[in-house]
Amino acid sequence: MNNALKSYKARIMIVDIVMLILGAGFIIWQDDMMAKLILVTGVLVAVAGLILVINFLLDKDKTAFDWTIMIIGVLVLTGGILLAVFAEAVVNISVFIFAGLLVIYGIIDIATSIAVTRLTGGIWWLPLLLGLAASGLGIGIIILKTQGTDAVAIMTGIAFIVAAVGGIINAVQTFFGRKKILGSMPPPPPPPPEFGDDLKV
Repeated sequence: MNNALKSYKARIMIVDIVMLILGAGFIIWQDDMMAKLILVTGVLVAVAGLILVINFLLDKDKTAFDWTIMIIGVLVLTGGILLAVFAEAVVNISVFIFAGLLVIYGIIDIATSIAVTRLTGGIWWLPLLLGLAASGLGIGIIILKTQGTDAVAIMTGIAFIVAAVGGIINAVQTFFGRKKILGSMPPPPPPPPEFGDDLKV
């Protein structure tokens, strides 16, 4: 379990770095060269989803939380591939796609802060709030775009950065608080008796 927490920290940090790159890209380029940015974003999002799936496959003990993250990872991976393949065709609807990804990643931040980071006893509520903010910004972007507002690129960039910061805080606290996490978990059950032990006098 200790090794699983270490590997979780390393792989999730990569995902958060991808999110930071996305956020910076939206803020810097905004609506210019959107098709190229969508292509790059699709590849990065696919990589992020693949990392979540690999994270699930490498973990030996799979909980309901792990299965939830795996399903989300598959959705993110599929969305990233579709985004990269149909970059030119989805320019007009790209905002909705990015906003949807933000909502999903915000939910990941929220779930991780409650299920994992809270056990460290640190400021687990901060990534929880950042996850709520990222999901809220994603929903807000969808509403604004639906109403015809075009100036949402910077808002999208900020939302990606917020989501990434929340993920980074989760990963860092999980790494440094892994002893507390392990200590809060029930001890593993004793191994089953070997065949024939119950017949010994």
